[in-house]
Amino acid sequence: GFRGRDGVLLWTVRDMRGVCVLNTRARVQRVRVEMNAFEKLGELFKKIGDEMEYTFIGRREDMWTPDRRPPDQRVYDRSKSVLSWGERPDQLASKDDAARLLATVRSSSSSTEPQSYSRIYESTISPSEELGKQLEVMADWADVPKSEGERTLSGMELAEMCFDKYGKYHDIGLVRSKVRLMGNKHTLLAVNFYVQELGGFGFRMTEEQYIAKLDAIGATLTALDQAWWLKKFLREPKRSRRGLPSAPREAFSVTLGLNESPTFKYIPPALIDELFGEG
Repeated sequence: GFRGRDGVLLWTVRDMRGVCVLNTRARVQRVRVEMNAFEKLGELFKKIGDEMEYTFIGRREDMWTPDRRPPDQRVYDRSKSVLSWGERPDQLASKDDAARLLATVRSSSSSTEPQSYSRIYESTISPSEELGKQLEVMADWADVPKSEGERTLSGMELAEMCFDKYGKYHDIGLVRSKVRLMGNKHTLLAVNFYVQELGGFGFRMTEEQYIAKLDAIGATLTALDQAWWLKKFLREPKRSRRGLPSAPREAFSVTLGLNESPTFKYIPPALIDELFGEG
């Protein structure tokens, strides 16, 4: 460093940490540290980390759950949501919001029409059957609601029932698997509630796409006449099942087996193959 003719002490240090300047006349010390070298090193490590994360995780997610959101809708805007987020129509901020919610629920519920083959299972009771068989069939169908509304399910209704139980709009999937037990093949159907949620980090669907997916699940369950079984489950209190968490968590989903339904055995295998494809 050196002192100028006007009495100002200028001390300059130039190294990888940057520049330090002392101004004694104004009795103000100003220190500016520029971390250029460290910033570049940090950017390099971040780039390496991002590449490794994509190699081991991101590539698999892009293959299994590709981001289908338009580029301008990848930030979730809750103010434009048609879902209730736990608010009831009489608790919403304005009458317009309440009217919009009611109209959306009604239009979505009326869009799911029951299929012609969704009521054929009750015809399994035949007068020619022996009494024991008739009683067994009647017992299986005893808990099935007679109301049409209880045996149909729309995407909006499924989303709201999921939120009512878990406090979040979880991602939901309807999966089929085939297993071999005692030398026989068995088809297993299950509804899974995953930890990913609408508006959460890493959730790669818009609200419209999310509701459309749930509409497809609801229509399939309506066709199988198992919508009532899922509704019954969602109305029950949260509880641990088979030692698993009572709500979706990281690495754990909540699963409802449709095979546990008393009327599942009356679903024709051809109908399942028609809805899910043969395989």
